[in-house]
Amino acid sequence: MVKVAFMYDFDDTLIDGTSEMAITRDVLKMPTPNDWWAKVNEFGAKHNMDPILSTLYCFKTELEKKGVKVTREFFNSYGNTVKFFQGVTTWFDRINAYAKSLNIEVDHYVISSGLCEIMEATEIAPHLNKIFGCCYVYDENGVAIWPAHSVNYTNKTQFMYRIRKGFTENLSDFGDVNEYIKDKTKVIPYERMVYFGDGITDVPCMKILTMYKGNSVCVYKENNEESKKQARKLYLDRRVNHCAPADYREGSQLDHIAKHILRKIASYIEE
Repeated sequence: MVKVAFMYDFDDTLIDGTSEMAITRDVLKMPTPNDWWAKVNEFGAKHNMDPILSTLYCFKTELEKKGVKVTREFFNSYGNTVKFFQGVTTWFDRINAYAKSLNIEVDHYVISSGLCEIMEATEIAPHLNKIFGCCYVYDENGVAIWPAHSVNYTNKTQFMYRIRKGFTENLSDFGDVNEYIKDKTKVIPYERMVYFGDGITDVPCMKILTMYKGNSVCVYKENNEESKKQARKLYLDRRVNHCAPADYREGSQLDHIAKHILRKIASYIEE
């Protein structure tokens, strides 16, 4: 079977909102997500920090101020609080079955600035080949001490390169991702890669695929005019190939787009 990679952002792409929203609301007592981001952005601006590193620092320190033992288990316990868009939980089995009818095998990956520890405890985690996201290093007592990985909008592309070349396990080695691959049969070319995202932070990944004959899809919230406007602009600016509401149910526009892409891939493979 021919291998195809479907890659997804997580927050506002597969779920409505952000993965840590329940923690900021219920534990940190932030009235709205904007209150949390204002705090993070203020700290980051003061110290001229990368926004994602600022988020990881503030998350850990603010939880500790509340007396929370910041462990993997604590984050895992919030995996069931995320609100998936309609159809997401059945999407993977349906897409896999359709792809199989075309002699295609789809690997599914998440590339996100969200916390791995939350995403890995969600209902869809068993359907994913790999989750690339932010995460912490934990000490001998299981308490978070330092960021292990920080995924921002530009370094998201490194994980796409890793998927393309099959180097998805040893993330501490940056050398392998730059190695020349002689056996092209082991490579997933760009034209067999599809990226699903929701906006500006996904543009680097989306743009690479539009440049190299791959496929990128911008999803938006149907009832949110700003989200819809942003998606349409990305499409009109030719940064993405497709845009559609974040509705993953069978028969939806997004479902039709994904199947159309798979049929297109199958057609040129057979030539």
